[in-house]
Amino acid sequence: MLTHNVRTLLIAVTIGSLIVLSGVAAGVADSPAAPTTDDAVETVVEPAPSSNHDRAPSAAESNRTTYDSLSALRNATNRSVPSPDVPDGYNFTVGHLVDGDDHYSIILEYAADDETFTVAKRFGVETDYDDNDRFEAVEVGDHTGYYAEFEYGGTSTSLLSLECANATYSVSGDLTKDGSIDVAESLTCE
Repeated sequence: MLTHNVRTLLIAVTIGSLIVLSGVAAGVADSPAAPTTDDAVETVVEPAPSSNHDRAPSAAESNRTTYDSLSALRNATNRSVPSPDVPDGYNFTVGHLVDGDDHYSIILEYAADDETFTVAKRFGVETDYDDNDRFEAVEVGDHTGYYAEFEYGGTSTSLLSLECANATYSVSGDLTKDGSIDVAESLTCE
């Protein structure tokens, strides 16, 4: 298995690359409540990468705040936080709020032994999957999701993306295709 940090970086680069492929980003309608220093584990200002191949659509900086409790993360945002049904044995480990000029993300990480997966809810991001043959259209309840597996260092990472009216959800990590679909079906597509 890849280490947690390498997997998170791989998933972030993969999702960031998909965003670059789309070339589309919508504005965010409202701002989240500012976290207090008691709630936040870590706040990082991430400068925009210098290469168009490695960056999300915004040239602005993003603020990422990390939370070690789900309740603290929920209290720090005015947006609805996903409540996925997770497979047996998985528990919440850490969450992140990422706030940029034209995007906002809620990222929840879950782990069981040496396996991890992430559920992300993103605002201000759209991707055109019809032009990308890497993804397979899959049924996620009454919606269409897009699924792919990526190989890195001999390890497979799954990614399922589900675009809803007001947000894009993704489920990524050490889950099978069916496991990813099950988690995605438990999300409220808003």
